Formats: sequence, structure tokens, C-alpha cells
Amino acid sequence: MQRVLFIAMAALMTIGSVALADPAVAMTVTHKTTTREDTIDWTCPGKDPVEHYTETFRVTTFRRDGHRVKEITHTTWRGWVEIRGTDDTIRDAAGWTIITTFSHGHFVRSITAGAVWRFTVPGHGMVVHQTGRSVVVHGGDSKESTYAAFADPSAMCPYV
Repeated sequence: MQRVLFIAMAALMTIGSVALADPAVAMTVTHKTTTREDTIDWTCPGKDPVEHYTETFRVTTFRRDGHRVKEITHTTWRGWVEIRGTDDTIRDAAGWTIITTFSHGHFVRSITAGAVWRFTVPGHGMVVHQTGRSVVVHGGDSKESTYAAFADPSAMCPYV
């Protein structure tokens, strides 16, 4: 009998504390996809190779009480580098994710991770595959781990 009373009292206390808790805050989630097409002129001696690319951004935004709390951006890169003096192209495929967090609508941290460059040089079999991680926090501190988003592609010039 005492055990039943103890369980009943514990259940009432749990229900009572839930009733006194702050109401749940509504979280809204939105999804948006955008695509951009453009070209990049690689800087190489002689005629610059040109990369044509399509970049697709799939953004999921989480808002609490109207304020952005997190944003996840999945980026897909599909490029084709024209090899100078030929009609051949090299496919350049990549994908990375950026997770950005906010507090009361203000930027807190952004983490980027993924494969930035991923292609094979024809005739040479050399595979270029650059991955890494970049973390930027409020105040501008940046930590990177072999992240190639801003790497110099000039080492590829002899092959394109």
C-alpha cells in the first residue's frame, strides 16, 4: 500500500511541476533552395583556364519566437574546368555544409566542413581531394583545419 501511495504522489508531483513549467516556445523551420551559375578564371601563365559552375544552396533556418537560432546550409558545387588548347573538361564536384548558430538573433559561431575540391586530372590519374573544417566565432576568431576554400589553385596550372 505504501508503495502505491509513493508512486501516486510521485506522479502528482511530476504532473504538478509540468503544469507550473514555462510554456513551450514555438519553433518554426523554413527551407529554401537557390542556385547560382557563374564562371571563375583560374590565374595561370598564358591563357587562363575557365571553370563553369553551378552552385546549389539548400538552407534550413530554425527560428524561436521569430529569432533565428540556427541555420544549416548544404552547398553542392558542380563545375567543369576547360583544359587550355583542347575541348576537354575536368569535372570539379564538391559539397560542404555550414552550420551557423545565433543567440537572440546575433551571430555566435559558424562551422564549415566538407570537400571543397574533388577532381581527377586526365592522363595523369592525380586525384585532387581537399577536405577540412573551418570554425568562426563571434569576434572574428577563426580556426581552420586544412580547409581549402581560399587555396591557391596555381599548382594545378600545368595540368589544365
